[in-house]
Amino acid sequence: MAATSRGVRFVIFHTADELDVLFRRRVARGPAVLVLRIPCVAAKQLRRWERTLNARFNACGCTLGATSTLLALLGTVIWQSWYSGWSLTHWSAFALRAIACSILGGALGKTLGKQIAHWDLRRVARNIQRRVRSIEAGDPGCQVAQSG
Repeated sequence: MAATSRGVRFVIFHTADELDVLFRRRVARGPAVLVLRIPCVAAKQLRRWERTLNARFNACGCTLGATSTLLALLGTVIWQSWYSGWSLTHWSAFALRAIACSILGGALGKTLGKQIAHWDLRRVARNIQRRVRSIEAGDPGCQVAQSG
């Protein structure tokens, strides 16, 4: 089911049931290419599903982490403007607050971004399983190939 080529890990799925591996909490993470080789499904549809799965599987949470960092920094500037002054004596407290809030915001955003991607990966994989089973149920030739 998994293969490696020049440092890139490929995970190949041959049936809808094999996608269950993506529901496990301890799925081996890290860069990988998920490949669908499910019979009775059009190649164009498989490529579309692969793009969606790979985007979710390889998501690192960087976008939400960066957004959270910028929002935390903006929040510290607003806080400084409303509740404190911009005099020279307040700069050290502002700098410490800005650094702490930016690091915390970035870490929380990245963690949340990765979790959201994981939830979305599970949702997409379930939808693919449902669609593949529907295709297999409607194609008598596919049922013969699956059972034989």
